[in-house]
Amino acid sequence: MRYIIALVMSFGLFGVPVQAESVPLGQLLYDNHCTICHTSVVHVRDERLANSLSEVRRQVSRWQKHLALNWDDSQINAVLQYVNDTFYHFKRDVL
Repeated sequence: MRYIIALVMSFGLFGVPVQAESVPLGQLLYDNHCTICHTSVVHVRDERLANSLSEVRRQVSRWQKHLALNWDDSQINAVLQYVNDTFYHFKRDVL
């Protein structure tokens, strides 16, 4: 009986599985591909390479090409938005 109740509850009222909190695409891509080589420390160090939003975009684009990820503009923009919101806080005039 407990199994049936748990099964019913896991599919909610409409037969659709209940999902955990939604994680933004940019964060998923960053966590899966970027943290392999570095931690958040690279974004806040004094000698960081990116000092503007356009430079951050250039780095995201550069590294996704280097890793042969074949991201489209929406994926690049999602990662750009995530790292900017999380680490850089540059004015959004390019997004």
